[in-house]
Amino acid sequence: MFLRSVFRNVVSWWRSTARPTILSFRPGFECLSTTCLREIALSSSSSTFRLSCEILEERSLLANIIFTGAVSQLWSNQDNWQNENMQHVVPGPNDTAIFNAMSPLSVADIAFAGTILNLRMEAAFAAGMHLERTLTVTNLVDQNAGILGALPLYGSLILPAGGTYDWKAGSIVSAGGGGGTIVSLAANSTMNIETNVNHDLIGGAITNSGTIRFKGGNLSLDQGASVDNRSGSVFSFEGTAVDINGGSAENFYMTQATLNKTNNAFSTIGPSFRSFNSSINVHAWNLYLGYGSNSVAEWSTFNVTAASAILATAGLSFHGNNTVAGSGTWQIGWNLGMTTLFADIGQDDVVTASVHTVELYGTLKGAGVLNFEGSFFRWIGGSVMEGSGTTNILPGREFAIVVFSPEHTSHFAEDRTINNEGITTWFAGPIALTTATFNNLSSGVFDVKCDELLLSGAFNNYGVFKKTGSAGAMTRISWTTWFSQYGTLEFYEGTTRFERSLTQTSGQSRFLGGNLLVLGTFTIQMGSSVSAAGLGQIWISAFHVVNSGTITVSTLGNNTFTVAKIFDGEEYVGGRYTQSSTGLLYLKIASALLYDRVVIEGDANLGGTLNLSVIGELPLQALVFNLLTAGTRNNQFEYWNLPPQFTLTYGPTSVNATYNP
Repeated sequence: MFLRSVFRNVVSWWRSTARPTILSFRPGFECLSTTCLREIALSSSSSTFRLSCEILEERSLLANIIFTGAVSQLWSNQDNWQNENMQHVVPGPNDTAIFNAMSPLSVADIAFAGTILNLRMEAAFAAGMHLERTLTVTNLVDQNAGILGALPLYGSLILPAGGTYDWKAGSIVSAGGGGGTIVSLAANSTMNIETNVNHDLIGGAITNSGTIRFKGGNLSLDQGASVDNRSGSVFSFEGTAVDINGGSAENFYMTQATLNKTNNAFSTIGPSFRSFNSSINVHAWNLYLGYGSNSVAEWSTFNVTAASAILATAGLSFHGNNTVAGSGTWQIGWNLGMTTLFADIGQDDVVTASVHTVELYGTLKGAGVLNFEGSFFRWIGGSVMEGSGTTNILPGREFAIVVFSPEHTSHFAEDRTINNEGITTWFAGPIALTTATFNNLSSGVFDVKCDELLLSGAFNNYGVFKKTGSAGAMTRISWTTWFSQYGTLEFYEGTTRFERSLTQTSGQSRFLGGNLLVLGTFTIQMGSSVSAAGLGQIWISAFHVVNSGTITVSTLGNNTFTVAKIFDGEEYVGGRYTQSSTGLLYLKIASALLYDRVVIEGDANLGGTLNLSVIGELPLQALVFNLLTAGTRNNQFEYWNLPPQFTLTYGPTSVNATYNP
C-alpha cells in the first residue's frame, strides 16, 4: 500500500512538469535489516516509469553471523556466512563473526573488508583460519582453537584501542614457522590469557602496545615465536599458576614496558628474556627468568617486594646501568653447583643491587661491576665469581659465605676483584680465589667463623680480619694465597694458620683468645703493632718472628707472649724471635706475682727497646721478675726504659728485672 501511494504522488507530479526528470529517494523503512534505495525514472517521451531497488551494505542492527564455508574458504563470499535469519551476509564492522564446530578451515582474503566488531571462536572450533590481510577486531574470544596465519602473511589480527581478546585455550599459529605478527594489541587494548590449560604461540609474534593479563595456564612459544611488549605496554602475571615456556630461539621482549607479577604462585619466563629500559616488578612469590642463555637486560629496573624473589635460572646478561631493588631477593641461579646458570655483566656496565638479599648459586661473571647496596649478599657453596669485573660490597652491608648442600661446599673466584667495605662473614666452605683478588677495605670487616681453607689468589686486608668462631681445628690461609696485612688482625678463638710467611706492613694484630700459626716468618714492620687485649695471650707458632714494630704484651700486666716451635713432621723446629733496632717490647708489672712474660721456645735475638712499667703496688722487699725465657738468648736490648729501683740482668736463656726498694 505504501508503494502504491508513492507511485500515485509521483505520477501526479510528473504530469504537471514540462521536462524530463529523474528522481531518486530513500523511503524510511527497513527491509530485512537492509535499507532499500528506490530510483524512479521519469521521461518526457513516455508516460511510463520504472522502479529499481539496490541492496546496500548498511545495517542499523547488530548481527551474529556464522561461518559455514558452504561454497569456499573465503570470508569475502557471502554464501559462506549465515545470520540468525538464515540469510547469507558478510560480517561488517558492527557484527559478530562466529566460528563453531561446523566451521571449516577459512581464509580471511584480501577482498574481505577486514573490520569486525566481535570475533568468537567457540570451544568446539578446531579448523583454524588463514590470515591473508589485516583483521581489526574490537573484541575477540578464542575458546579453544586458534588463528593459522598463512605464509606469506599479508596481515595480522589487530585489537584497536579499547578492544579485548580473551584467549582461553588452543594455538595461535603462523603456518610454516614464520615470524610475522599474528596478534597486534593497540594502546589501551587488553588480551586476557585465561583458563588453566596450555596456550600455544607457534612461529609468530604477539606485539603488545596495550595490556596482556596472564590469568591461567601455560603459554608455550615454539618455532621462533615471540611476545613483543612495546613502549608503554604492560604484561601482568595474575593467575594462580602461569608460566611462559620456550627454547632459546623464542623470545619475550620488553622495550620501555612494564611487567607486573601479583599472583601467589611460582611463574616462569622460559624463553630468552630481553628487556630494554623496562621495569620488572615482582609483588608476590617468585619469578624465574630466562631458561634461554641469551637473555639480556639493558638499562632496566627489577623491583622485588618482601617475601618475593627474582631468579635468573639459566643466563642473564646485563648491559648499561641496571638496578635490582626492593625488599625481596635476587637469586643468581637456583640449582646448587650449577655454574652454567649465570649473570653476566658486560664491559663498562654496572648492576646496582639495592635489593634486600642477593643469593649467588650459579656464576657471576663478566668485565662489569656489581655494586651491592642491599642488606644481605650470600655466596652459596658451589657458585662462582669470575671475569675481570668487580664485586663491591658497600659500607654497612653484609656478605655471607655459606654452604647449603654437603655436595657443594667450595666457593670459587677467578680473575674477579671483590671489594669489601661492609661486613663479610665466612660461615662455611673453602674459598678458592684462584686468580682473583679479595680486598678487605678500610671500613670492611672479614669475620671468620669456620675452620676452612682460603686457597690461592690474593687477599689484601686494609680493614679488620678476625677469627671469632670455631675453637676446634684451624682456619688455613694456604701457601698459594698472597695475604697482605695493612689493617687489623684479631684472633678470638682457635688457630689461624698462614702456610707461608706473613708480613704486617702496617696496622695491628690483636690477640683476644685465639692463636696465630705462621709456617714461615711473621714480620712486624716498623709502624705496626702486636698486642693482647683483655685476658688474651699472644701465642704465635712460627719458624721466626721478627719485630721491627711494637709488641705490647698486655694492658693488665699478667699476660704471656709466646713464640712456639712448629712440628715439621719429625721434630719441633723454629720458634725464634728477633727484635731489630726499631723494635719495641712493652711489658707491665701488676704485682709481685702478676706480670707479663715472654716465652721464646727457640733462639731470642734481642735488640731495639724494652719498656717496662709498674701499674700496681709492689711490696717493700727485693723481687726478681723473670721477664723473658728462651732456648738461647743472644744479644741484649739496645735501649730500655725501667721504673725507678729496677735493673736488668741477662742470663744464657733469660732476661730478668730486679727490684730493689
